[in-house]
Amino acid sequence: MKEENIEAFLSNRKKHIETYMKTLFVDDIYIFAPQLLAVYEDMIHIDLFTLSPSEISDKDAHQL
Repeated sequence: MKEENIEAFLSNRKKHIETYMKTLFVDDIYIFAPQLLAVYEDMIHIDLFTLSPSEISDKDAHQL
């Protein structure tokens, strides 16, 4: 995600998450990046990490 879009995206993450289905549990945490943890009514869960290219290290397996 481009640096200039991060703040706008962070403020809308829950809305994006709930587009799929109503959530039972949502937690906004920070481990190594902003993360939204959501559990849906069907017990599927998602961990939504938000990173910019500058926050991804050379040790990461995938190239952007």
